[in-house]
Amino acid sequence: MSKTIYIRFYEELNDFLPNRKRKVRFPYEYIGNHTIKDIIGSLGVPHVEVDLILANSKSIPFSYKPKNTDHISVYPEFELFDISPLNHLRSKPLRDPKFILDVHLGKLARMLRMTGFDTLYQNDYNDEEIIRIAEEGKRKLNPGWRRAPGNLSMSSFNARNVKKYTGKDPMLIKCKRLLKILVA
Repeated sequence: MSKTIYIRFYEELNDFLPNRKRKVRFPYEYIGNHTIKDIIGSLGVPHVEVDLILANSKSIPFSYKPKNTDHISVYPEFELFDISPLNHLRSKPLRDPKFILDVHLGKLARMLRMTGFDTLYQNDYNDEEIIRIAEEGKRKLNPGWRRAPGNLSMSSFNARNVKKYTGKDPMLIKCKRLLKILVA
């Protein structure tokens, strides 16, 4: 038996959706007993970018299994509001992102610092150091870092590549948005 839920994504989570599904509530039909985390992922939105999910105006965890006709609202990280009393996704809401960037990202590091992001950068970090520092300091490292040739990796990451980027990597989408603000 199929189920239909009505789902809406807010703010930068819309960047992961096709144009017709951005900033609108749309029906999502499925068969089975999927969790909301599975449904969000199947729509192309990385669950790590989600900070709050409401079902019929009540906060729910990723393990929630939507009921037929549920109205789901999916929000990105909140920077200015403390939503910890509402949040059922993790013990501590997403906040204060920290980055570590490698040798090719000096300009991006400068831009991130200018806009208030905690960003580590030195032009002599080696790969092992970057990984160790990222893990120890819980710093964000682009998931595509050092991928196979042909993919946009940290080593080929620069302002020109970011402006042309059309993929779904969360960090690159945020950087693309940041560049639009800084260049505007």
